[in-house]
Amino acid sequence: FDALVAGIPLTEGGEEAQLKRISELQAENDAVGQELQKQLEAAEKELKLVQELFSQATDNCFNLKKPE
Repeated sequence: FDALVAGIPLTEGGEEAQLKRISELQAENDAVGQELQKQLEAAEKELKLVQELFSQATDNCFNLKKPE
């Protein structure tokens, strides 16, 4: 955190404004991270469902084939 503060050039409002902005950005980053995690979990559930349906479809196709 201190490295972030030191690495940012001074802006209007000084260090206090920078600290506030960094806090805001961290909160925004956390919110985006949580949303991405939710989307990832939903995508993983959807992938699992698609894989199950594909497996069922291929099983059904094999069952329809007549033995040679």
